[in-house]
Amino acid sequence: MSVVILILAPAMRLPPDHPAMAHCNRFLVSYDPKHPDEMVTTDKESEALVFPSAKEALELWRSADGFRPDGKPNRPLTAYSVTVTPTNREEM
Repeated sequence: MSVVILILAPAMRLPPDHPAMAHCNRFLVSYDPKHPDEMVTTDKESEALVFPSAKEALELWRSADGFRPDGKPNRPLTAYSVTVTPTNREEM
């Protein structure tokens, strides 16, 4: 079953005017862990990036670009709580 990623909220408490809040309750359209500031989201499920399964969607969510100063993988998208939602759309 095809799925999409719905970004719920930042994983940490942020002020309402923080730029990260602009992605809350929106669907993921595009994301590259090397360029997390270029993430695109939409409020329309019909425009969301479609994955063939939850496994592939969560692999993107956990994708890393190098390592943080503490030695752990740098996974920018995991700064958000997300849900993987079934869709009737087919993967493009």
